Amino acid sequence: MPIIEGERVCEHGETLLERPDEKDRGDEERLTQTHLEQVSENQSFRARARFFDSVRYLHIVHVVREYRRDGDFRDDPFGSDFLERIAVTNRRSRELRLKKIQEALCAAVPQFEKLDLERDLTGDWHLYADYKHWRPKAARQNEATFTDGTLRLLGLLWSLAEKGGPLLLEEPELSLHDALVSRLAGLMARMNRTTGRQVLVTTHSVRHRGAGVRTHGERVRPRLLVS
Repeated sequence: MPIIEGERVCEHGETLLERPDEKDRGDEERLTQTHLEQVSENQSFRARARFFDSVRYLHIVHVVREYRRDGDFRDDPFGSDFLERIAVTNRRSRELRLKKIQEALCAAVPQFEKLDLERDLTGDWHLYADYKHWRPKAARQNEATFTDGTLRLLGLLWSLAEKGGPLLLEEPELSLHDALVSRLAGLMARMNRTTGRQVLVTTHSVRHRGAGVRTHGERVRPRLLVS
């Protein structure tokens, strides 16, 4: 079991809390929990606790296709709760976000035409994408046949459209074509305009790092940080 070696909360140079304290020394079981996460203990600095609780880490991978796995995967950083997060969003907000994502995908993915969320006969939710085709009717696919890159891009854009605290993104360029990676910072900035949430990105892509400096001749808003 993890044991706390030290915990300190400060504000403007003033120490609000420092542990271990006398109570901890008399009862070592207390050191198995932080005061930061305990509602009964963090009253004097609860705003900071709420801020840290609002931070979301995201590293979308292919497990979004395995949504029938057993267990509780809510707030899964790897994306297995992705379809559920979309489905539980109120209809108006969901449609607005999907429309913004659809506009971004139309500019980034060749032949992409439309994005929908629909329920099948068993009650499961699925994302459907329509692609322009040489036939009169567009070709239609669901998330089971999306490429890893498309899934990651969808998860990334949806998360940017959500409101909340800081968003930590790890290597969003994985599985994306180089031509799309060079435009990724611009897409992120466009989706970020309405939410204004702080975005922190780690990347190994030289193209992505360069794209993070300027977008269409203008500097990306300070809330979008690429390191």
